[in-house]
Amino acid sequence: MTDFAAATDRSTPGFERLTIGHWILRTASGATGRANSATLHGDPGMAAATAVDRMEAWYGERGQPAKVMVWDATAPEVIAELERREYTAGRPTDVMAAPLEQVWPGLRAPTRMRTRVETETPDLMRSLTRAERLGEIVHSNLERRFAVAFDDDGDVGTGMAMFDPPLVGIFAMRTRGDRQGEGAGSAVIRALLDGASNCGCGTAWLQVESDNHRANQWYARLGFVTRTSYDHWVAPFTAASPAGGADDTDNRPDSRQ
Repeated sequence: MTDFAAATDRSTPGFERLTIGHWILRTASGATGRANSATLHGDPGMAAATAVDRMEAWYGERGQPAKVMVWDATAPEVIAELERREYTAGRPTDVMAAPLEQVWPGLRAPTRMRTRVETETPDLMRSLTRAERLGEIVHSNLERRFAVAFDDDGDVGTGMAMFDPPLVGIFAMRTRGDRQGEGAGSAVIRALLDGASNCGCGTAWLQVESDNHRANQWYARLGFVTRTSYDHWVAPFTAASPAGGADDTDNRPDSRQ
């Protein structure tokens, strides 16, 4: 069974990290939840209450809220400890995945968009994404590439793939606001996944908020299936802090793409 919590950590590792036993704490510039939260899986090597105390102290020293990614597989005793401390749950995020051969049929619809693949962050992605957020998204040692969909009117859509065999993750999907629904998203994903199997990747995955119904339905039509989910729980005394990024997904296409 794929460990998507570990895959998420590899794709968005944060700028500074600490391990408490098997627990992983991450911090960055506060722009995204993924890079500024803790994954509390496995044995911390001490009582859950003591480990949570250490986690809260570490984030407090850095002026960030104590934020935890609570996954479907998070241990009940850890959830009970967070509930006892009255952590507040945020918006759930779905992790969707599919074998590459299951995705390809949905990407074959004709489009006027042309595509190109780049190794550096495209200008369109920079213009549609806050600099702090983009910095956290691309901060990973995984091999990555970018795709841009364009036509005679210029660049229309863009996205990024991270290669983590046997997985390939899709991130930072962006489409110009005046060009929604014209097939840019499909063209970008097709370009990102082209040749992924040659890199040892057999499964594509992505993340999208559970209540983003249009995006969820579009990815489902492409063959993606929700495999697990998570949400961020924040300590009560820091719940009002602006740090940590309330919106934790990078994949928000128009449903008609």
